[in-house]
Amino acid sequence: MRRISLLFLVLFCFNFSVFCQIDSVSVQGINCYNDTGYVKLNLSPGVFVIESDEWEYQPYDSTSWLPIDSNSFLSLNYDTLHTTTCGKYRVTLFDSNTGLVPDTVIFFVPCAVTIGLGQEEKIKCFGDSSGVLTAPTFGGIVFDPDSSTYDSLLVYFPNDTTGDEYYNYEWYVGPNDTSTLNWTLIGDSTNVLNNVYSRFYNIVVTDAIGCKDTLGWEFVNNPYPLLIDSFNRKDISCYQGQDGNVNVVVNGGRKFHSSRNYNYYIVDFNNDTISRSDELVVSQNFNQLAALSDSSLVIDSISFNNLAAGTYTVIIEDSFGCIIDTFFTLFEPQPYEAFVSEIIPIQCISDSGLFFIDSIAGGNGLEHYYWLESNNMSDSNWCFELSTGNGYNIVILDTVFQCSDTIFIDTIQADFEIKISNTIVNALCYNTPSGTINIDSTWGGNIPYTYIWGGNIGTNMLADSLFAGSYFLQIEDSIGCSQFFDFNVEQNDPISVNSILSSPSCNGLSDGVIQVNVSGGESPYSLSWSNVTSFSDSLFGLSSGIYILNIVDDNLCEFITTFVLNEPDSLALSFNNFTTPLLCYGGLTPISAIVSGGTGPFSFSWSNNSTNSQTVLGAGIWSCDLTDNNGCLISENIIITQPDEFFISDSSSNNPLCSDGGSASIQTSGGTTPISYLWSTGEITQSVSNIMSNSCWVIATDSCGNTDSVGFNLMPYDLVTSVNYNDTNHLSQVIVDSISSGSSFGYEWFFIYDSTNIVATGAEVYNLCEGTYVIRTSDLSNGCFSEDTLIVNWYLLSDIVNLEITTVLPDSNLWGFGPYTYLWGPTSGFATQKANICPGDHWVEVSDRDGCKIDTFFTIDDITVNLDPANELIECDLENLDIELSVSPSGGTDPYTYSWANGSTDSTINLGLSPGKLAITIMDNNGCILDTVFRIAAMTSECVPNVFTPNNDQVNDIWNLEQAFLYTNSEITIWGRYGNKVYESIGYDDPWDGKNESGNDAPDGVYFYHIELGNGYDPIQGTVTILR
Repeated sequence: MRRISLLFLVLFCFNFSVFCQIDSVSVQGINCYNDTGYVKLNLSPGVFVIESDEWEYQPYDSTSWLPIDSNSFLSLNYDTLHTTTCGKYRVTLFDSNTGLVPDTVIFFVPCAVTIGLGQEEKIKCFGDSSGVLTAPTFGGIVFDPDSSTYDSLLVYFPNDTTGDEYYNYEWYVGPNDTSTLNWTLIGDSTNVLNNVYSRFYNIVVTDAIGCKDTLGWEFVNNPYPLLIDSFNRKDISCYQGQDGNVNVVVNGGRKFHSSRNYNYYIVDFNNDTISRSDELVVSQNFNQLAALSDSSLVIDSISFNNLAAGTYTVIIEDSFGCIIDTFFTLFEPQPYEAFVSEIIPIQCISDSGLFFIDSIAGGNGLEHYYWLESNNMSDSNWCFELSTGNGYNIVILDTVFQCSDTIFIDTIQADFEIKISNTIVNALCYNTPSGTINIDSTWGGNIPYTYIWGGNIGTNMLADSLFAGSYFLQIEDSIGCSQFFDFNVEQNDPISVNSILSSPSCNGLSDGVIQVNVSGGESPYSLSWSNVTSFSDSLFGLSSGIYILNIVDDNLCEFITTFVLNEPDSLALSFNNFTTPLLCYGGLTPISAIVSGGTGPFSFSWSNNSTNSQTVLGAGIWSCDLTDNNGCLISENIIITQPDEFFISDSSSNNPLCSDGGSASIQTSGGTTPISYLWSTGEITQSVSNIMSNSCWVIATDSCGNTDSVGFNLMPYDLVTSVNYNDTNHLSQVIVDSISSGSSFGYEWFFIYDSTNIVATGAEVYNLCEGTYVIRTSDLSNGCFSEDTLIVNWYLLSDIVNLEITTVLPDSNLWGFGPYTYLWGPTSGFATQKANICPGDHWVEVSDRDGCKIDTFFTIDDITVNLDPANELIECDLENLDIELSVSPSGGTDPYTYSWANGSTDSTINLGLSPGKLAITIMDNNGCILDTVFRIAAMTSECVPNVFTPNNDQVNDIWNLEQAFLYTNSEITIWGRYGNKVYESIGYDDPWDGKNESGNDAPDGVYFYHIELGNGYDPIQGTVTILR
């Protein structure tokens, strides 16, 4: 066998591509020539596979990548991969030249071409060629005209397809069995084979490198044939009955579903479907007999009932449209036929006779019959009177199927039946006695005959002067046979006229028309008009009036009718719903055209081109042309007036002066009152004042919205000033701007809270006191003035008082206008630079040489003291009965001096504790004094031990009470459980050691104590337990 290698060499790379790291690559697929594939990489210098497990494999049926070292069928070195499994492989390469993140490249090792065989469409009906076979193929190398399956490195990659890829296929078909190997090549070269019968089939696929694959022979089966398992019919019981029935049992084919197995149809001889059962319609005479089943091998039994006699086809259709049918005929009995004998002959048609029913033919042969008119179901013989032209009925009953029928017998005749011939002349004119009946001849009876007309017309053979109607004649022959005959005398329809009238179109116009169409009577007709010389059926050019028509038909019957032509009322036009004069200049008014007379509908044509009955007009002369439905025309004019045009006829203005603004006013003419005004200043009066701007305008509007406007230019009055204060030389100035209107000015300075006293005059003022001033600059020519506000601030660097020593700052730190005087308040009254003042709210006022003053307000905090430790001393377990107390004052003016009750003058004191009060006096630098008292707490129940162990082990041998919390006169008493006193002491210099008053050890147990602290404190009671 020849060996073909699928080898791809790559000798180029793309910029910025992973393939720049590979000098060349070759890929060998697994195919009919090679059972082992490979990927060989020739890497660029400095490029290498990091580790062997950097190779990964992706199976065909997975999207996951598997490490290569987990697959035993793979072997590799660092730049070559050998494999016996086709699919995708990827490897991670590292370029040591660049040191960038490693790149991954994917290769595809082609598989051997592999084919499968599937049945895309099964054969629908037994024995037909509706099957479709498919041959899914993968692997191999496809034929690819545009080479889309090769990537940029010319490496085969079958995922990249454009639709032109293909394999070569060869289909073979064999016989129904394998006893005779007679295989035939089919011309189809695609992977889909249509028109498949039930046969053996095989296929061979060839890829682009000549590798082939095939399958064993596959047999395509027919479906189960659609069969009628049994067929039964039931004929019709009675003639023309509908109780026929057919029962069909079917299996095979492919059923629809378990709720409807097949479609059933009954088709008659004319190919019309008379009954059915399908997805659209289920006929009422259809019955499902067998239980439904999805299996085609389970029979389906149905019936169609209530069928009439005839030849039919039953058609059965399965879910694939496969059909089976059969013909059948339903028969019915023959129709009944009666045989009757005359026993007694009848001479006259009015005589009675005896008749006998001899036999009945047809039906099922088991019938009962009788005469219907005998009212007796057993009467087959019957004597009856025969009427002319009448027959009789025989009733037949089938005793098996209860079928019934009636046969009419009309062949019974009398021996002598009178017959006549006659002539009838109808009435000539409607509702006139001009008709006749004449008996031309009489025969069949026994002459002579007697004639008697009904209604007393007479006894002759001729009856004349008859109105239209019905008449009868009795004729009796010589032997007494009598018969009656009926006649009808007709007449023409009454003469009638259908007319078309057209009255004159306009009042006084002669264009009316009368057209008539005559019917009834006997044509032709003669017409004459009473007031018009005409014999026509149409009159034209008529004026209004009454017209009489006389009509005579061919039988000289006459008919007279009258027509009335009315003319319309005279056409007139008027106007209403309008306003004149108009309310506004340039305004509009609606107007309506009012029509009277004429014939509607009407059309309008206004001179403003409107064509409606209503329109809108402005001032002017307008016309309206009115035309009615008959073309009658009339025209009318209307004059609409309006007010004069609105405008501003006069205006005047005055320039501003001082703080008063200018003024302006206007006059208007025309328009419609009231007039409204809108000034640029926002005012809405006819004239305005106090206009502060250089210009203004006004818009005048009348009540209709017509507007006019005018503008004004005013010469403004300006007095512009500014003020300045120089802190360096204490100079205050007023500066008049050059744009000001005046030339000579006066100046007045006021303190801001006192506008009655002038502080200074002139444009420049020195040494003003600190404060806020109002400066009024006046134009001496007209009295106009302006006012400015100036704040004089000395900008002191800090507050003027040193609160730590309650002293005003030195002169060098004030504003530089000494010497200064001082006043302290509110109650101290000191007038010195320093003041010895105690805590509270205070102020000081400092005045300079010019009497300028500065006040400052301040607060000295109250003197307070903090004790360390805290002022409540409740330490029940003190080991050192001495304690160091320290006080920390604040507030007032430091430094402070201290005076304890024991004579100590330090802030800290060390003393032995005893319950009670401890006093201290503190004085600040200004001699302000604070006296305070601290309280050392007495003993409480929390400080008393509740157990001790007097066993001479030097641990807890006594009941230890802290004397620091007892007074020297405190009394301690202890009792036993039975009320005997075991210990008593005033003070606690000798603690209780667990012995009684006799000096013996008190027994272990619970004892009751009572401590009377004294000095106003509540006693302490409790229990203490001795344990040894």
